[in-house]
Amino acid sequence: MICYVLVAILALLWLGSLVGFGKKNPPQPPVVTAPAPTPIPGPIKGLACERMYYNPVIGFAKYYLSVEGVDLTTAKTVECTFNISVNKKAVDKVVVESPLTAVPQRDGATFRCSTKALDLEPTVPTIVDLVLKDDKGVSATCSGSYTLPKP
Repeated sequence: MICYVLVAILALLWLGSLVGFGKKNPPQPPVVTAPAPTPIPGPIKGLACERMYYNPVIGFAKYYLSVEGVDLTTAKTVECTFNISVNKKAVDKVVVESPLTAVPQRDGATFRCSTKALDLEPTVPTIVDLVLKDDKGVSATCSGSYTLPKP
């Protein structure tokens, strides 16, 4: 008799689960979000930094430092001097030269300077002071602070 009761309970549970799985939620319409407009940079007015960043070397405490910037089309090259310091102590100075690439839609030119892979200490605030100088004698500065990730 106990076996019949257990079989009946199991059959009811099984049927109940089938009915529960048979219920479907009504389909939800997909959520559509409008893409954010990409800001269009304005015309180039002179030598300037637009973006500073770093790229880590995977597995090592080495990092490439880079800057992307703009200048007038009258210049042909830009010299980038990276002054790197940790705890107000200079740890490295790297000079890189980059040609300018014309960007007629912005009435100027762009450049990118990147260092070689530098041995820098991770997880410590690192200050990068950058001095830009073009072949026309115009100069500009910018600065960035990074806490570099561990390898």
